[in-house]
Amino acid sequence: MRPCISLLYTYLGGVSRQIDAGTHAAVALASNLPADLWRGDGLGEPTRYVYEHLALGGVGADCVPGARLAAATGTTENAVRRHLNKPAKYRLARAVGGGKWTAEARPAEEVATELDVLGKNEQDRNRMEDEQVADRSRLLLRRLTVRANALECHRLAR
Repeated sequence: MRPCISLLYTYLGGVSRQIDAGTHAAVALASNLPADLWRGDGLGEPTRYVYEHLALGGVGADCVPGARLAAATGTTENAVRRHLNKPAKYRLARAVGGGKWTAEARPAEEVATELDVLGKNEQDRNRMEDEQVADRSRLLLRRLTVRANALECHRLAR
């Protein structure tokens, strides 16, 4: 029986490759772009990018060499190690020795809670929506005031 193959859409590069996405929870976590844990005050997008490559490279393999991750991400091995040490603190990645790494997966909400960023994306969205409503109200009031002043000037000019 052939495994379930699906397309995984990633932030950088569109469709990254066809994988057996149903068997690797780390790939699903890495591709969950709106998850709170990938915020700048969480683990951050650069870390998510390296973690995504680790998860994709780890499909069907036990570990991925840091040199291969560095080549895939266009960074150095030191940068890969620095980025993967962050998710390693939260049990999302594990160094297995010899410069090799393996991806682990946990629920995004658990990690976001540990990072103290759970719900912050929603709070930011709500704050931005409130600001947009306030801005539209100010603009409408300004237009009405200008129109009323123009009508008053026209009335006085007669």
